[in-house]
Amino acid sequence: APARRLPRLARDTPVLKLWHLQDRKFGRPLAELRLRLASPAANASPAARACADLLVVLVRDAVTEVSYMAGVCELGYGLATTDAGFDLRAHGFDHKLLQLARTVLGTLLAFRGRTGAEGTPAAVGEGRFEQCREILARSYRNAGSRSSRRCANTRLRCLRRTLWSDRAKRTALRAVTVASFTDAAAHILDRLSVEGLYHGNCDADDAAAAADLLAGDLGAGGHMGAPP
Repeated sequence: APARRLPRLARDTPVLKLWHLQDRKFGRPLAELRLRLASPAANASPAARACADLLVVLVRDAVTEVSYMAGVCELGYGLATTDAGFDLRAHGFDHKLLQLARTVLGTLLAFRGRTGAEGTPAAVGEGRFEQCREILARSYRNAGSRSSRRCANTRLRCLRRTLWSDRAKRTALRAVTVASFTDAAAHILDRLSVEGLYHGNCDADDAAAAADLLAGDLGAGGHMGAPP
């Protein structure tokens, strides 16, 4: 493919590696930001993966109101756990896209650097930890209800040692308390390697400005860098 059609590196630092690709074909006021936040601790054990999954559920719950208002304005986001850490995607009209992405990212990173004695950040409402833990436990319980998915997961676990079963994660989740979760979440977020792609109605200057904002968010209040 021609060089102009390939992503270009907008920022490459120990905090953030951001690629950029400007849309030169459709000319619509839309953009997309994808961030991969890799953490070696996010999938180290069934308990660690359960805490990472619970962290995502809590963040989604905390930004429900913002997500609804963004959806009215045709902006959306996705946040999910992976074997390597977390994937964050924001998409929609480019004017407020970064604001939505930074809101979700900031809510996630609010768990960084906290101790079990401090508990969850203020974004987690009263009683929401227990509710979100129950929602996650229910999803683990229902995950094996389809025989096709159960067979697929069994085959994958034979090939990949770190693909933990929903049963193992559900068992580990039962022992998770506010204090133990807060410690685990802080450990997961303590050392991140972040790589992203900013694509759509955004030029090189927009990408540089986005990189400055994201690097500030990612580097504030904690250690960032490539996993050991």
